[in-house]
Amino acid sequence: MKSHRRLGLARRFTLVFSLVILLVVGLLAVLGEAWMSRILHRQSELRARSLAISLSAVARPYLLTYDYLTLQRMADATVQEPDLAYVVILDKEGKVAGYGGHRDRQGIELTSLANVRAIQAESPRTQRLTFPSASGKDGPVTECSAPVRVGGPEGERWGTVRVGLSLEPVRREMMVARISLILAVICGMVAAVFASHALARRITRPLAHLVNAATEMERGRWNREFSIRTGDEIEELATRFARAAASLDRQKKELLAAKEELTALNATLEEKVQRRTAELADSREKYRLLVEGSPDAFVLLEHDRIAFANRAFLKIFQYPADTGVLENLLWTQVIHSDFHRAARDHIRRAEESLGDFHVELIGQTRAGRPVELEARGRGVKFRGGTAVELVLADVGEKKRLLRQVVQHERLRAMGEMTTMVAHNFNNLLAVVLGRSQLLLRRTDDAEVREGLELIKTHAVRAGDMVRHLQDYFGEQVDLRFTEIDLNASVREVTVYLESLWQTIGEPGRPPVTVSLDLAPLPPVYGAEHLLQDVFRRVITNAAEAMPGGGEIRVRTQSDGAVVSVVVQDDGPGLTPEVQRRAFDPFFTTKGSNTRGLGLSTSFGIVQRHEGRIEIHPGPDQGTEVVVTLPAQSRGRRVVPFDATAALPPGGSAAAAPANGGGRLVGEIFRRAPVTGEECAGTDG
Repeated sequence: MKSHRRLGLARRFTLVFSLVILLVVGLLAVLGEAWMSRILHRQSELRARSLAISLSAVARPYLLTYDYLTLQRMADATVQEPDLAYVVILDKEGKVAGYGGHRDRQGIELTSLANVRAIQAESPRTQRLTFPSASGKDGPVTECSAPVRVGGPEGERWGTVRVGLSLEPVRREMMVARISLILAVICGMVAAVFASHALARRITRPLAHLVNAATEMERGRWNREFSIRTGDEIEELATRFARAAASLDRQKKELLAAKEELTALNATLEEKVQRRTAELADSREKYRLLVEGSPDAFVLLEHDRIAFANRAFLKIFQYPADTGVLENLLWTQVIHSDFHRAARDHIRRAEESLGDFHVELIGQTRAGRPVELEARGRGVKFRGGTAVELVLADVGEKKRLLRQVVQHERLRAMGEMTTMVAHNFNNLLAVVLGRSQLLLRRTDDAEVREGLELIKTHAVRAGDMVRHLQDYFGEQVDLRFTEIDLNASVREVTVYLESLWQTIGEPGRPPVTVSLDLAPLPPVYGAEHLLQDVFRRVITNAAEAMPGGGEIRVRTQSDGAVVSVVVQDDGPGLTPEVQRRAFDPFFTTKGSNTRGLGLSTSFGIVQRHEGRIEIHPGPDQGTEVVVTLPAQSRGRRVVPFDATAALPPGGSAAAAPANGGGRLVGEIFRRAPVTGEECAGTDG
């Protein structure tokens, strides 16, 4: 065995200890030298800085008076200081006003890089350079350049002072210190070698006895009387070695049994790991399909920040598919400020109690557009703390459809009531009109005829009023649908309203203008006077929303199946509550002077044209109203009623029955056309 041992343990200890001590002492020597060098260079920089600042203060008055002779004498006197390599005083133009020991350079402009840096320095600046020494060789120099200013630290610059301090003394002192450190390291190494060798011998001698004992035990000749008395860890090692030898056989048997058990466990463990891995992969895939494929937004809030969000969240709130956008996104950025307090209360309670909640909120997209949300959340444990799981469902479309259904039911109820009243009222008017016509035929009295004519005229007017109610709220039996050029109708309404505003506008009020962007449209079938009334109401509402004046933008567009008229203003916009109730009958924000039937009436007219009317916030500000109508529909809603068919053969209006008389009056009243002027009162 000794033949295989290249280097004894004692020599290894000696070598390792010597190397460690060499490294430590060498490192200390290097650190000491670096520290001493830093101190000496720092002292040189401070001395150069002090001389430059002092010289700039002394040279200021002479620079102001352009006394270059005194400045040269000052530089010659200062350069006599020990270790000073050069002293240069530059005037305001950067030329030499004084150069210590070199009068011939006075008045020239130095172009070296160091001189340019010195002129550009706004405060005292220190830099290291190489400068020719007295022996003609370049030597290291610490230079400090200080600006000379007039009127304080921020005053006008009137010159520059450059002071170069030679580093040759520093180099000499460092050389002496380096030699001293080397001698100290050598002496320390010699002492360390002897000390480490003695220590290594003390450690390896009992270890050699322990090696011999282990060799004998390997051969089966264990000496039970073996003992080592050193009073340290080696003695404890020998004692434990003896105990280990006695229990080695027992541990060997236990190890064999454990090996057999481990082999059996590994056979089943691999199967369990594979099964569990497959279950986790299946669970992860189900979770991904559930969360990523859901139309609702799944969000995980951790300390008010969105730690996770699925694709539906990005779609609902109009964020790009970039995970970097969500890194610093707070939940307050996607919830409208009016609902921050309510949302915060629910989130805090969920975090504290790990409970759940269900609340309706108004969110906002990245562009600031409101979104109606239904939020369901619960507190969960996450990363050793608490977090909140949120499921945000966009219920705007559902609520919009629900509001349209409710609005339709309201208008249907009003239409049924209006139809019933108009039917009965027409029956009464038929009797009045028929009797007045009979009496007109039977009398020649002028006064009586005048009264009968008055009764007949007012009966016709009452019929007109009934016709108006039927136009807006009832199911008409004679409403004619014709082919309409929607662009021409919009242009006609716009010209009329602008003329009206110019005529009746208040003096000094800022003007409201209407800009048209009319695209080519297919024909639309409907009642033109009713649709014009809708456009008039919407544009008038937009003008009233801008008391400070502005521009109303009206544009038309079509995708072939439907046509749209979009009216956009720059007003303050509508709150979510006002937007939700805008189409309710008798709802208005304009005070008690209006009836609140403008938008509800428009809603009914558009619905009878199989279209829809919607209110949205504008792209930037204000409100946007969109009226959408089908481009193709039936040409006429109902076949016109033939009044003569209701009369008995050879009969007259007075002889018609009550129900037929009501229809006859409705036919007679069609002689009076209905215009948007007669339905004025734009509310809502």
